[in-house]
Amino acid sequence: MPRLAIHCFSRVYTALFADCLQFLDTLQTEIPSPLRVTTTNGEKPKVFTVFALIFVLAGFPTATESSAKSTIAVAEFDGQDLSASEIAGVTDFVRTGLVKTNSFDIVDRRNMEAILKEHEFQQSGCTSQECTIKMGKLLNVQKMVTGAIVQLDYEYIITANVIDIETGKIVVSERINSPEKKQFADNCDELAQNIADRLSGKKVKKAKKVKVSPARDTL
Repeated sequence: MPRLAIHCFSRVYTALFADCLQFLDTLQTEIPSPLRVTTTNGEKPKVFTVFALIFVLAGFPTATESSAKSTIAVAEFDGQDLSASEIAGVTDFVRTGLVKTNSFDIVDRRNMEAILKEHEFQQSGCTSQECTIKMGKLLNVQKMVTGAIVQLDYEYIITANVIDIETGKIVVSERINSPEKKQFADNCDELAQNIADRLSGKKVKKAKKVKVSPARDTL
C-alpha cells in the first residue's frame, strides 16, 4: 500500500512539474524583452529549468514520508490480576506511546469502537490471531497491536505483538518490565518506541534492570 501511495504522489508531482514548465514558458513570453531570461539562441537557460524543478519538488519528501506511514490499531490488552479500567489504561498508554513516535497513523479508540459497533463485532473475547486479523480488516488497517499484562512476583510484564494483517504473521514482539503500576505510562512509552524502532529496522536499546520492592500499589 505505501508503494502505491508513493507511486501516486510521483505521478502527481510529475504532472505538476509539467504544468509548472508550461506556466514558465507562458511567463517567459509575457515578460518584457529587456527582462526576459534567454540564451543567445533564444532558448531558456538550463538553470531556469533546474530552478523550476527544485521549486516543484521541494515538498516531495514530506509527502512521500507521510504516505509511507503504516496504519495501526491497538486491540484491548489482556490482563491478569488487574481491573478492567487498569487494562484499558495500559491499552491507551500503548496507543498514546505509538502516536508519540510519529511513525504511524493510529486509529483512535472512539473511532475504533464506532467502526466495530457498526459491524456488530465484539472486541471482548477476541484473543486469537485469526480474530485479530478479522478485526484489522474491518478497521481497514495494515497492522494490529495486541498485548497482555501479567504479574510475576512483585513486578508487571507488559508484552505486545504487532500482526501484519495482509500476511497474518507477527512481525514484531516486544515486552517490558514495570516495577509498579504508577510507572505504566512511562513504560508503555518505551515499549511503543521499541516497536517503532523494530519496525523501522533500528536497534532497540535494552532496558535497564530496576530493583523492585514487595510493596503493592494502585494505578
